[in-house]
Amino acid sequence: MATKDKAVVEPYGLSCALREGLAGHKFLYVTAQTGWGKTTGVRWHFRTRRHTYASLWDEDALEKAEADATGLVILDDCHVLADQPEGQARLVAFLRGVKERGHVVLLSRAPLPDWLFPFHLSGLLTVIHDTAFRLGMEDVANLAANVGLKLSQEDVLRLHRESLGFPVAVKIICMQLAEGKPMTTETVRSGYRQLFAYFDRRLFSYWDSKVRRLLLSVS
Repeated sequence: MATKDKAVVEPYGLSCALREGLAGHKFLYVTAQTGWGKTTGVRWHFRTRRHTYASLWDEDALEKAEADATGLVILDDCHVLADQPEGQARLVAFLRGVKERGHVVLLSRAPLPDWLFPFHLSGLLTVIHDTAFRLGMEDVANLAANVGLKLSQEDVLRLHRESLGFPVAVKIICMQLAEGKPMTTETVRSGYRQLFAYFDRRLFSYWDSKVRRLLLSVS
């Protein structure tokens, strides 16, 4: 059964993947694109366990990780090291120095990079993919209930089908339904327009206008 409160729904698959992953490995590499809820899902799962959290967007992230005394480190935004060889080397050195019972959870938008593959090959690291974050029927119903909706089974089925279980899509469409809009094709399309606007803000805001024009031209 999915875990839920007023704000968070934790998919059963994610709960199992994190629990089983740490039971058999020192390191977890969680990879999923923007919108799958990596940070929210992982931090919610470990909310009752002492840990150190840091985002690699912050210059002192590795200092925080190296100073950890809890035995569990969550390092977010590992994709920012893609073009930083020195940062990669420092993270590898940190992982090699983690104590026997220590664990590190790495979150990234990118697939497992080659410089971390040796840990995967040795069995120290396992990968959790975006499929673990996909919402099931019960999760969709719980998320709808969190925003005050009482959807019929038919509407839950349609919402699950139309959203493909993508958390942000489910949340946006539910917010539209909570405003009194009916479960129609136009409501779903409106939800996806908002979703694309969300992607624009989250993804393209990091690049300057010339890079954005280039990427759009290439696509």
